[in-house]
Amino acid sequence: MNDASNPTSCPHCQTPVEAGAPTAPYCCQGCRAAHALLTERGLERFYTLGCGIANPTGGDEAGAPLAWLEPLVERARLAGREGRVSVTMDVQGIHCAACVWLIQTLFSRAAGSVRADVNPGVGRVTLTFEDGVFDLAAFVTDLAQVGYRMGPPLKAAHAASDGLGVKLGVSVALTMNVMMLSFAGYFGLDPTEEPGIAALFGWASAALTTVAVLVGGPVFFRAAWGALRRRALHLDVPIALGILLSWGGSLWLFATEGADAAYFDTTTTFITLMLVGRFLQQRYVERSRRILLADSGLEGLRVRTVGLAGEIALTPVTEVLCGTRLLVAPGELVPVDATLEEDGADFGLAWISGESDPVAFAPGGLVPAGAHLLGGAARRLVAAQGFGESAVHDLLAPKSGADVTESDPFWHRLATAYVVGVLVAAAVALIAWWGAGPERAVQVAIAVLVVTCPCAIGLATPLAYELAHARLRAGGFFVRRLDLLDRLRRVRQVFFDKTGTVTLGALELKGGAAAFDGLDAAAVAALGDMVARSNHPKSRAILRALEASGAVPHLREGVIVEERAGQGLHLADGGATWRLVADPDAPADAAERALVLSRDGEILTRFLFVESLRRDVRGEVERLTADGVAVWLVSGDAPARVREAALALGIPPERARAGLSPADKAALVTAEDGGRADTLMIGDGLNDAPAFAAAACAGTPAIDRPTLPERADFFLMTSGVGPIGEALALSRRLRATIVRNLGVAVAYNAAGIGLALAGALSPVACAVLMPLSSLLTIALTLLSLARKAPARARRQTLMNQLGLAEVRS
Repeated sequence: MNDASNPTSCPHCQTPVEAGAPTAPYCCQGCRAAHALLTERGLERFYTLGCGIANPTGGDEAGAPLAWLEPLVERARLAGREGRVSVTMDVQGIHCAACVWLIQTLFSRAAGSVRADVNPGVGRVTLTFEDGVFDLAAFVTDLAQVGYRMGPPLKAAHAASDGLGVKLGVSVALTMNVMMLSFAGYFGLDPTEEPGIAALFGWASAALTTVAVLVGGPVFFRAAWGALRRRALHLDVPIALGILLSWGGSLWLFATEGADAAYFDTTTTFITLMLVGRFLQQRYVERSRRILLADSGLEGLRVRTVGLAGEIALTPVTEVLCGTRLLVAPGELVPVDATLEEDGADFGLAWISGESDPVAFAPGGLVPAGAHLLGGAARRLVAAQGFGESAVHDLLAPKSGADVTESDPFWHRLATAYVVGVLVAAAVALIAWWGAGPERAVQVAIAVLVVTCPCAIGLATPLAYELAHARLRAGGFFVRRLDLLDRLRRVRQVFFDKTGTVTLGALELKGGAAAFDGLDAAAVAALGDMVARSNHPKSRAILRALEASGAVPHLREGVIVEERAGQGLHLADGGATWRLVADPDAPADAAERALVLSRDGEILTRFLFVESLRRDVRGEVERLTADGVAVWLVSGDAPARVREAALALGIPPERARAGLSPADKAALVTAEDGGRADTLMIGDGLNDAPAFAAAACAGTPAIDRPTLPERADFFLMTSGVGPIGEALALSRRLRATIVRNLGVAVAYNAAGIGLALAGALSPVACAVLMPLSSLLTIALTLLSLARKAPARARRQTLMNQLGLAEVRS
């Protein structure tokens, strides 16, 4: 029997789960449903294929809006032939062969399926099926339930690194050919005995090196020129300078001294190593971005509108004007402030205000922009404003310069020191050797320029970042901005949103099956009839608890259940009137969420609900605090609930802020940052977007919609938040590794410059020293970032990851 000291892993995604967790042995309800679906359909092989680890689903995917699917199918029908339709969609979460197998197997078992082509590199699938036979919406819903969300095809088919890979391949081929030609001279080809062959090899080396410069050089020349135009010294400036000077110097030496005096092999090797480093940088970030669905922005957002004759059409949200009639289905977003036209309904405001409890609106009530409709039936509303005036428009508007970040001053100072140091050393060599003749002086100066090529900057540094990114990726932390780790190093304040960020978002029935003790069979049957017909979060929580207790509700015929907005559920059965309503005695600001079940006005029991904290959030807050990081809890939820969550997390009351609007969150982050760029914001709702823009760094666990990940520097694919503390620690360790590598590079360059000034540095020595220095810095980088933490630290990390608490909020 498991206890807190004997943790288990989620059977679906392998996330550590404490035995006492409300959803144990699963990390969340979504993983429970995903595992059940795969087991019921005989797809257990998925867990033994590939990496064997599934995507955490994060919650309940039922009822996810599919409005985007209708236009895709209509366009596909126009191009279809013989009753067959091909639809191309983006897929989120493909990461191994098991993912491809599962998608293709689920598709092939559906009626009307013909062919499924999966592109795991891009994250895209093309489905060909019999129109009218294959149920595409059901297939998309099934995939979402097992962690693969689908959307319109918005991802770029080709990445920037694809072209870089071609340049790298060409450069490698050119380098190998130049090295073979150079080896002939190193191992005995005498120009005096074989002048024709030596000249041919020399001209061939010069030509191939020039081609290498033309192929690989522009990658760095363009970036360096752009930096100089902005009057800044970017890292590409010393790399570009090294390529140009070593190439130009080699050509001059070839023309004046002969091929045996030139550095063609060293120059091509340097270009290739720099391209390897750049390829590693771009490839990782592109891979992380392609995991998620792309954000279509305002242009891709559609809403159902009702015409004068009652016809329903999908309309771009940018065309919504004041007075436009809207039809909003359950789970869909209300894009503007709108008046509810017919029956009352419950709306969720967590995404826009942080309020975790649904809010009831009566007919004629004004529903705020950003609300999501709850309940089982669509509702008609009338827009009270145009979309351009909506709060959703302001929050979804593209963030200016989202992909442009200020360069780290460290790299600016390093590039400046390198450029100045190299030019000074070359000038000293030229002056010191001028007495031996201008040609000899220039030869020594060129040797200085070649030996100081910045391999540590161009290769070891990108490798260090790649290793750090890989470690974070293994923990579910995916980087979307290249300079994130440079900025995380300065973070001293972390701001957590509450609902859906530090909590799981979904409510759970407190006590589980024990909450039904004392109820007779009739009461349990009536309760099951009511909650099974409701999509309200509290009803779903009771239904899950009933199913877990073995009392699976059976919907009885002839039973009529009424769900009235703000008035709960009502059922008349056999002369008895049953009601499941909010506790009338609970204070408005109570942290407790309570419902009461009554029969003919007599209260039978009181149900309490809790928001479970993410499995490791309490331990993560403790770790951050111990590291000297100030942790904040910011929310638009009620003060009592925020205080309760802060108390459970150990966050001081003065750093727990409730009832904040999106603008209030952004203002708080800006004020606390004070221009120091030391703030990190973690949130999951549209209301967190302004705070994202205000913080120095931002991340989100909300991978179920692309809006926030597009505005974030990183996203989390884990049921916890543990990777955040690891990322902060790793960013500081990364900087220490880079500084040490640069120290080694400085020592190498000092020795090389000394040999060059002494006139003892030949092309052969350069051909040996450059690879050796690169291998040394690579080895040091691997040792530093692959080193395991001490056993005590590993035990503490495990304990932190297994922390679970309940918050009555």
